[in-house]
Order: sequence, then C-alpha cells, then structure tokens
Amino acid sequence: MDAGELPAGIRTVAAGDSLLSPAATRSLISDFLATPDTDDFLALPEAVKALTTAKREVTALAAYASPTPRSSTSWSSAR
Repeated sequence: MDAGELPAGIRTVAAGDSLLSPAATRSLISDFLATPDTDDFLALPEAVKALTTAKREVTALAAYASPTPRSSTSWSSAR
C-alpha cells in the first residue's frame, strides 16, 4: 500500500463516496463475466433487436446525450 492511499481513501469515504480496491473490482468483474446469463436478464428486447446497427447507435447516442427523457414534440420544438 502506498503511503498516500490511506488518507485518500479516508477522504473519499468521508465525502460520502464509496471505495473499492482494484483487486476487489477485478474479482467482481471477473465473477460477473464468468456467470452465465441463464434468465436472459441482459438480453436485448425484441424491439431493439429489430433495429439496424446504425439505428441502435443513434438511439444510444441520443439517450446518452440527453439527461432527461424527451418526447417527439420537444425534439421538434427544440430546433
């Protein structure tokens, strides 16, 4: 452990954030990836599967760029 890690960790937790060691993070991700998705929890919905790759990318970019949901009318009035 680096001498600066303990005070930095204390400041992080005191600020209300959580702290996870890199080893714990790697283990958690490794376990998650090794666990089969038997109930299709992470499977794409049929409506998304029907979209072309380009349409999925545009939809994802629009969802990522907008902090709040917008209706079709608000999109047209924002222009």
